[in-house]
Amino acid sequence: MDVSVRPLLALHDLASVTMHDRVHLGPRMSGIEEEPCNDWLHVALSELRRLKQDRGENIARAAFIGSANGVDVIAALRLFRIGSLVVTDIVPEIIPDIERNIRDNTVPEDLPEELCFVVGRDCEPVPWECDLIYANLPLVMASDQELQSDLATTTLTDSSAYLKLAYAEDDPLLKWSLLPQLGFLLSAKEKLAPGGCVITLIGGRIPEDAIAECFQRAGMAFERGTVAVMRQSDEEYVEQYALYEAQFTHEAFLFYDEAAAAGILRECGYAYPSIVDVSAEEMRLLLAPAALTAEQARQRVSDGHHVAHLSYGFRAVPKA
Repeated sequence: MDVSVRPLLALHDLASVTMHDRVHLGPRMSGIEEEPCNDWLHVALSELRRLKQDRGENIARAAFIGSANGVDVIAALRLFRIGSLVVTDIVPEIIPDIERNIRDNTVPEDLPEELCFVVGRDCEPVPWECDLIYANLPLVMASDQELQSDLATTTLTDSSAYLKLAYAEDDPLLKWSLLPQLGFLLSAKEKLAPGGCVITLIGGRIPEDAIAECFQRAGMAFERGTVAVMRQSDEEYVEQYALYEAQFTHEAFLFYDEAAAAGILRECGYAYPSIVDVSAEEMRLLLAPAALTAEQARQRVSDGHHVAHLSYGFRAVPKA
């Protein structure tokens, strides 16, 4: 299936003047949101633009982890001059389509001198130290049996790869399914060049102190730059959070009734969906009247309604 990504790229002034900006999406690849402001790449590009503003357009070596369809790399190659680039995914059969998408939508002079595509988890297959490591990875842990079903790898990640990082059964990072993020950050820290940084995206469904503990245990200092409110359109994702909520958390992963959240945003002068210029804490307080647990969100979706969530972009560096 070929899909146009021109509206998504145009949102950040990155639409090509020479190409149609179309990518091929196979059955195990991440989709593209029809509304560009609902796409996670909107959050990613907000963070990448902040990085360019702070550090300039030249990046010696970079890694894009779990690319899933290549659009993140296409956009980054229109923002930065990257000397060496490694692109990964954990699903071997989609790597050729990721490479095809990137090469078909990038003019030859913008391609890195070194460009490689490798299979593997987190930063394990990255062959060199990087000045930038970017990832937007699934956080919901599931058993190997579930992963062998038709559930998408964009939704679930293998619990056996990360459970060893838990301190105990009551570890808050296990409770909030943040062990995969911890595993990624630990692997990224090992592959960062001096002065390098990590950009990672995390859904705002979990408490602030759990996010802070995740970075702290990875030995990373972090800043949250982007806060966005957008639709959670993946029904499977909501379903899996509801199952995890019932099994491990016994507290609420935070979603929002979309109609109520959109109304609150309009009253505050914001569009929906949108990136907002207030802190995550302020936005959570504003949206509190529209809050739903994951189970309530699952019920809303099954009834044919939409739900929203907060999305965050973070930049992290190793602690001195």
